[in-house]
Amino acid sequence: MTETQSDEFPFCLILDSNIWVSERLLQTAIGSALLFAVSAGQAPIVLPEIVELEVESVFLQLADKAVEDIRKGIGLLKHLSGRNLMSLMAPNRAGLESGIRKRWAELGGVIRRVEFTHRHAKSALMRILAKTPPCGDNNEQFRDCCIWEVELETARSGPVHIITNDTAFYSNRNRSNGLASKLVEEINANWLRISVHSSIKDFLSNKKATIAAIDSSIIAASIMEGAMSIANDIVTTYNTKESSFFELDKPSPPRIQGFSTPAPNIFAVSFEIKFDMKSLDTEHRDTTLTLQGTCSYDPTQNSVSEIEVQGWSVSQKGTMAHTSWHKGGDWKEIYSNVRLIP
Repeated sequence: MTETQSDEFPFCLILDSNIWVSERLLQTAIGSALLFAVSAGQAPIVLPEIVELEVESVFLQLADKAVEDIRKGIGLLKHLSGRNLMSLMAPNRAGLESGIRKRWAELGGVIRRVEFTHRHAKSALMRILAKTPPCGDNNEQFRDCCIWEVELETARSGPVHIITNDTAFYSNRNRSNGLASKLVEEINANWLRISVHSSIKDFLSNKKATIAAIDSSIIAASIMEGAMSIANDIVTTYNTKESSFFELDKPSPPRIQGFSTPAPNIFAVSFEIKFDMKSLDTEHRDTTLTLQGTCSYDPTQNSVSEIEVQGWSVSQKGTMAHTSWHKGGDWKEIYSNVRLIP
């Protein structure tokens, strides 16, 4: 089967590398909500060794870039302010590695490590040669194939939920289509139970016990304020890349959902905002920019924090949609990887 009952226990959860990275080893608000959900259900998070190694490598690369960006920024501030003594005390590589190890140790009661084996590698190679998902023509996804082997192996002991934003696992590389048909056939042939979710929010939405009642009217204004500048920047960059002349129109009210976290006074919030995009070109009517993101909400203080836009799309009715998934302010760099999807 490819779907499980929404609140069925026990189950195992597997997070792809992109989820571990985007939620910073589950230290974001939505990451905390996920830990609350799995702790309540005593559900382990299965951590394939190949995922752990990749996550650590990516984090160190991101940290190096962040330090370099800050140094460049301080150089500019020195020149503008005339204060030549300004400096940056950034953690060194050993300190970063130690911090990552410490976080893995903090998660030790939740995660269940799975060693990377010769069988995983050999099975992945066979998938590559056969060009079966998560591979395809001219698309050799060795890492994804190894992860899939761990998912199949884990599912032999009970239901498994996978959270991945990687389109290689989805039918026609479209997240809204569910798992690729070949993967579904493989699951059914082996009488396994595996469900796929493109985000933590999608997974938590199926767990009724984690959904929290919040007054969305209180936090909508803060979300709009935080997301508006990013929306304008996206449209500016979109116009440059596409040689178009759009501007933002009035947004729709944010769609907001709250989730409980281990902290009793902090809720994780997911949001979606749609903006109409006006254009002088009559051929580009019915164009919409959609932002998706998360934040934290403290009802005792009526305060919103950690607002992050994690995904955006530009869609045109009856034509194609441009999509990009990113973390926070990194969307500008990822724009060059925009795909066209039906």
